Amino acid sequence: MKKKDFDCEAERELISKEKLGEIIYLPNKNKFEIFLSIKIRNHINAENYVKIINDPIPDDMYELDASRFGIKLPNIESNLFIYYELYEKLVNNYIQRGFDFVNISFLQMEQNQFEIEDISQEDLSSLNSFVNKIYAIVTFSDKQQNKDETFLLFNMKDEYPINIDLDKCHNDFLQSCLGQSMKNSSKDKYVPSYIQYELPKVKKYIDRVRNYLNGCLNKDVDKIAFNFCFGLRKHKHVEVESFYLSSIPIDITGQYLNLNFPYYDQGSLEP
Repeated sequence: MKKKDFDCEAERELISKEKLGEIIYLPNKNKFEIFLSIKIRNHINAENYVKIINDPIPDDMYELDASRFGIKLPNIESNLFIYYELYEKLVNNYIQRGFDFVNISFLQMEQNQFEIEDISQEDLSSLNSFVNKIYAIVTFSDKQQNKDETFLLFNMKDEYPINIDLDKCHNDFLQSCLGQSMKNSSKDKYVPSYIQYELPKVKKYIDRVRNYLNGCLNKDVDKIAFNFCFGLRKHKHVEVESFYLSSIPIDITGQYLNLNFPYYDQGSLEP
């Protein structure tokens, strides 16, 4: 259900412009790059989109970067997803607890790499399907308290907390065959071992899916798919050629909702 007074028509028009690449917000200047109607401008301000307006990826950029990944790394499959309501629950919980970041860390899955008690057979089978392939784990982080909580979440119907040495995980990925392949595919010889997301921005994304796709269009969102792309990304204030993750919702029929919603890249390469 969408929140009260959510302007569905203004949101539809805004999303259309985002998908076409017609909206660019300049964060250091109190203005938009293009003329916006008063209706859309008021909607952006009401929903506090000014902080995330540059995160949707124009469709043509997504298609180019997704295609580039397939050309550079044809043997690496991109089939990672998180169940939407599971993600929504965790994001809201960690927002309430004052956590500020969520990190997605990569690894080349090994046989029996994780020993999880009470894991369902379905989730265990899903996890085992990633052996010798790229997988990712999710860490919610409270920087002030120096506290991390890490889960198996991708392609799981439930969340499974794990204890893991993240520094070792990151280093192992960089040294793995998949990590080296990704590094060699970059003209800058760069590969991130994890991607960092600001949790409040992820919360805004989750709410936008709920308000518009579910509340305005009556779509039953089942999953958030994370697709690999390859393009120029900021790293330590410079641009590097690197893989990154784009996200798009999927409904309960398996339909990607890219006709109704923009692709997103909310992450920053490891700081």
